[in-house]
Amino acid sequence: MSGKPILTTAERWRRYQRDLAVYRRRSLFRRSHPRFHRDLTILPHLFLPRDRARMAPLLVPAEQLREELKGRAIWNIDTAARLVTGHGFLVAHDLTGYLESETLKKLIAECLVVPLEQTGFSIDLR
Repeated sequence: MSGKPILTTAERWRRYQRDLAVYRRRSLFRRSHPRFHRDLTILPHLFLPRDRARMAPLLVPAEQLREELKGRAIWNIDTAARLVTGHGFLVAHDLTGYLESETLKKLIAECLVVPLEQTGFSIDLR
């Protein structure tokens, strides 16, 4: 046994309410900070517009491309989580990120990826 006292439902509920109130205070403080509003103005409101999303199949192993893009790619949350922990949130194991157009042109010129293809959006539900 862990030595921790067993809490009643009422005690667990009080702790939950206390923690929720603390979270709300922290969230309100964070959202009232000028930096939060500045960051909102920087972030794009349109996520992956249809005419800007591209897919470039890899011609080299994913690990080699990750090394090549160190410090130059901004990975999406799934790819970043997969790189850090080995586990992502999505079914696909794609490398998904944002690159400057010059970096992408260099990857194509060095034959690391196939020339760009227009992508459609799909959801894989399993």
